[in-house]
Amino acid sequence: MTTSSAGAAGGAGVADRTGGPGAAALLRGFVSGGLVGAAVACFVVGPVTDRMNLLAVGGGLIAANILLLALPRAVRRRSTPPRPGPQLALGRIESRRALSSESGDIPVEFVLTVAPDDAPAYRAKFTQAINLVDIPDYKPAGIVVVEYRPDQPWKVEIVTAPAAEWVRRAREEAVDSAPESTLAAPPAEGCGFCLLMLVGLLLGAAVVVFAFRGDLFDDDGTPNAAQSTTRTTSSSTTMGTVRITGDVMLMPGQMRGAAEQLIALMGTDKATELSIDEDFMSVAAPKPSDPGLVDSFRFRDGKAEATGPHGTRRPDEPLIDLRALPYDRMLFLVVEAKATLGLAPDTWHISFHRVAGTDALEIIVTVGDSYGGASLRADAEGNVVERSPRR
Repeated sequence: MTTSSAGAAGGAGVADRTGGPGAAALLRGFVSGGLVGAAVACFVVGPVTDRMNLLAVGGGLIAANILLLALPRAVRRRSTPPRPGPQLALGRIESRRALSSESGDIPVEFVLTVAPDDAPAYRAKFTQAINLVDIPDYKPAGIVVVEYRPDQPWKVEIVTAPAAEWVRRAREEAVDSAPESTLAAPPAEGCGFCLLMLVGLLLGAAVVVFAFRGDLFDDDGTPNAAQSTTRTTSSSTTMGTVRITGDVMLMPGQMRGAAEQLIALMGTDKATELSIDEDFMSVAAPKPSDPGLVDSFRFRDGKAEATGPHGTRRPDEPLIDLRALPYDRMLFLVVEAKATLGLAPDTWHISFHRVAGTDALEIIVTVGDSYGGASLRADAEGNVVERSPRR
């Protein structure tokens, strides 16, 4: 028995059922982007300018955006019939291409002729994860059972364990190849929706910033100096007074990223010692196979590496959770130490310790120059609790 493919015209009809967003949807995307952009700008401008009422305005804009997106969808759901569910059909494998050479399940790109029982046949291109040992079962010209959506014909998936009736049909029936011109594809107009949303987002943010430019900038267009000096907890303002250009580890996300690389290498996220310098991070961690033994590791130049044995540890010795540390506060602590400890330092060092007799964590930031050093102590949340300036 043969399942005939449709002609080019009929197959193209199936593949062309991909209507993109209309003018109303594009306008809705533009307005939605504007609301989101304005809301985000309100959340940023409000604290910077001490206009906390902008936070409420931003929340209102987010609520309006949710309403804008939800109402048309609800109306459309009531006025349109329910979407047809997934359907089964026979398919002919036209080509296959493995996208990876790893073991286990790997992504395979298929081009299939899909032959619905009640619609013209067409081609579909999709990617599906297939176990490496099962790939020989999916040879070109082979017949398989597929699941597809009539309203979105490009969404196709091979059924790896079909019912007995479909197994029989796949074994006994043949499927002719559909023309390449019948290849189903998702709507290309979706990029226009995203582009308009992005434009709206930028315009919305620009409107809010422009409206409060007097509070954000001086008359000459430079950031307000008074705000830069009073908000010492803001990394963007304090960096203007203390130069940290050469400090690699203070770059955004660098410490957390270094910690994650070290965790992957060590096989544990617990450490007995941790210290951070300008361009590297050092860790001592117990061996996962023998927690009584401790090895040393280091992150430098973007790479984590083991540096050798470190020593031993007592079973009751407290450990440092590398994923629970306030890395985002380290920049503030270093800048605070450089600015408030009575010296013009050219080096800094951060170490983490457990307070003797307790499980409390303390952070020590030490800065120094050619004549000595000074330090400050912070708690586990990165709040300064004690300064020890040079006298």
